[in-house]
Amino acid sequence: MAEWSGPRRLRTMTSGANPLTSRATPAARSPEEPTLPAVFVNSALAALERTGWDVGSLLGESGLVPPAVGDPDARVSCRTWGGLMQRLQRARPSRNLAVEVAAATPIGAYPLLDYLVLTSETVGAALHQLARYVELILRVNGWKIDDQDDPVRAEVTGAGDIFGIEYAIAIAVCHLREETEGRFVPISISLTHHPADAAEMSRRLSCPVHPGGSWNGFLLTRDMCAVKLRRRDPVLRDVLERQAGEYERSPGTDAPQSRVCRALSMRMTGKPLGIAEVARDLGMSPRTLQRQLAASGQSFNALLDATRRRAAEQYLSDARLSIAEVAYLLGYSEPAAFHRAFRRWTRMTPQAFRRDAAHA
Repeated sequence: MAEWSGPRRLRTMTSGANPLTSRATPAARSPEEPTLPAVFVNSALAALERTGWDVGSLLGESGLVPPAVGDPDARVSCRTWGGLMQRLQRARPSRNLAVEVAAATPIGAYPLLDYLVLTSETVGAALHQLARYVELILRVNGWKIDDQDDPVRAEVTGAGDIFGIEYAIAIAVCHLREETEGRFVPISISLTHHPADAAEMSRRLSCPVHPGGSWNGFLLTRDMCAVKLRRRDPVLRDVLERQAGEYERSPGTDAPQSRVCRALSMRMTGKPLGIAEVARDLGMSPRTLQRQLAASGQSFNALLDATRRRAAEQYLSDARLSIAEVAYLLGYSEPAAFHRAFRRWTRMTPQAFRRDAAHA
């Protein structure tokens, strides 16, 4: 029997079978073969071990090995992952496996996602960050936040499987509850399917569960959206502070272009990167900022491009971040746009740059 002991180098499945993981590229966005980030699989396997599952034996019997932890761009076929979940249920039936795994997944298991969501000011802001991030990274299930009415509706979208839907809802509820020190409680959870044990799910997530509905997700009050999150130490704070510090130490720190570059560098976290937002950060109007930059022979778009390149090279050198995540942090709507920009800057692909940086 094989043992699963956390990080290990990527191998393949048994002879004649397909690889467990694939590289993430713009072409990997195939509707015929949806995939999950490898970090999701590794985090779920670790959570299963924490709840007493013999993951090593299960993987050995199925001929699978976990994805390489050191490869942030590896992805796993949803079909393969679904098959593994079926084997888990046959080996040791659980009436609420997704909730069990979610409850055992600690904050920090998804470093960038947890940073983006849980360093938000409020529950509502965290949910909007979650919806923006997941749309780019996960590709299977997404989130849609409808906060025009009261109650607010946080809906899981997409054609994910039952496990994925229940897991997405459960981990959002569990982590937001932890980050609000127990104050986060949805009004109710809606599911289009009938879970194995709705009463137990309701007990574990501390709110009513309504099966057989027309949508998946949860309702919460406007007041709940305004609840403050406790501010954790951001996972990427060291990266951001190091980058901002470089601008502080550079000559002409008080020059308009230096202050803009520093403000932009601190916004390379999936936040809006327009001149209006940066001007607000600097305590001036966009027109005043434009006038100051023009007087120094600079333009906002040129500074944005240069700052993005600098941040891209720094982020790609960090093995915790996938290329898709780097694209998100830099404000690109999809990885393909980031690939084009990076080739224009360096005449290299992000993958080639990352490979060279790893061997430097």
